[in-house]
Amino acid sequence: MITTFERCKRLYQTTAVIALNTILLFGVLYCILAGVFALRDAWKTRPENNLVSRDYGIEALRKAYPGWEDSEIHQLLFEHWMRPAEYEPFTQYLEAPFRGQFLTVHPAGFRHIPDQAPWPPRPDHFNIFLFGGSTTFGYGLPDDQTLAAFLQPILQALHPEVALYNFGRAGYYSSQELTLFQRLLADGIQPDLAVFIDGMNEFFYENDEPLHTARLKTVVNSRYTEGFETRNPAVRLARNLQRYLRSMSNPQAPPPPTKAATATRVAKAVDRYLHNCRQAEAVARHYA
Repeated sequence: MITTFERCKRLYQTTAVIALNTILLFGVLYCILAGVFALRDAWKTRPENNLVSRDYGIEALRKAYPGWEDSEIHQLLFEHWMRPAEYEPFTQYLEAPFRGQFLTVHPAGFRHIPDQAPWPPRPDHFNIFLFGGSTTFGYGLPDDQTLAAFLQPILQALHPEVALYNFGRAGYYSSQELTLFQRLLADGIQPDLAVFIDGMNEFFYENDEPLHTARLKTVVNSRYTEGFETRNPAVRLARNLQRYLRSMSNPQAPPPPTKAATATRVAKAVDRYLHNCRQAEAVARHYA
């Protein structure tokens, strides 16, 4: 006859075996997921797998870069579009310091051009700071083919002491550029001339919220850390499945805005831009 003690013992043994196997199973699955994502991340780090090369294909890119080797095209685009951004107070992010074959970003946040002047700027130079978005930065171009690279020698022919600094950053619009300008002045870095090159991005940020606002809200309003979310394989799998299910749901596209609504949005963007211009001019006048 089986005693109560023996029944409890068998129940404990069965439960322990099930629990141990479950833990081992989850451990194996975790290792498999970690390996899969490690391979995926390694695949992404190959220059030919950059976002632009994948989306457009090498045949189209050869037309945009005549005379370039395929490997050079991939490397150029990889250096631009596969670099992580770096957090910066007030502006949210900056172009992280980088030194590659075609792209160099100084730790102070500006992109190098040929005959780059020293940092901090010399007081005997006529220092010009360029502010803007990806067009000003020169995404998709090597260091010697950006707007700043062409502009500096033209201006130096008129004034030999001109020194240009390219503070263009991907996704920036006038509110961020104004903030960056003010932070440089607060740090005692004062240019002789500040040039703001703006356009399309003004209409992209309709609510005057920079690129990473939604992500920062999520981190601040939650109790988990962004690092755990992005590094844990199980969480990454769940997020990928969530994206896949969303893409399969085919949500109905919102109706196109009316002419009146479009006019209101455009007027709002233009008004914000002009307001930022007035602030930049006022700050510049204060610093003479």
